[in-house]
Amino acid sequence: MDKHGSRIHLMDLVILIPALILALVMVTDAGTLAWNNFNLRTSVREGARYASHFPSLESEIKSAAVNKARTRGLDLEPDMVEVIGLEAAPGKLITVTAHYPTRITMLRLIGRREITLSATSAVKVLKLAE
Repeated sequence: MDKHGSRIHLMDLVILIPALILALVMVTDAGTLAWNNFNLRTSVREGARYASHFPSLESEIKSAAVNKARTRGLDLEPDMVEVIGLEAAPGKLITVTAHYPTRITMLRLIGRREITLSATSAVKVLKLAE
């Protein structure tokens, strides 16, 4: 009975360990996605904030979003940021959107290399300083 009992425990371990590793990878991937999504949204809002004051400065709007992303650990590039509504008049909307590719482990198991996160922030242009 002792030998049979130890075999059952060994088989339980053989089944349990891969399942625990898979669960750990899934939790880590979910955390990575949530963290990157939060940081991307924060970065886009920073670009939109800048755009509300300076709606005609596209490269500076993109730089505001990119710089915020980099301080938060994302390698966002200016070509990943889009600004719609440049030269908008006060009270009109200007929109900043960013697309950021994120690599997560679980996607490799189904044959995909990455997933693209997107964030958009739209703000009204404030009264321009004269």
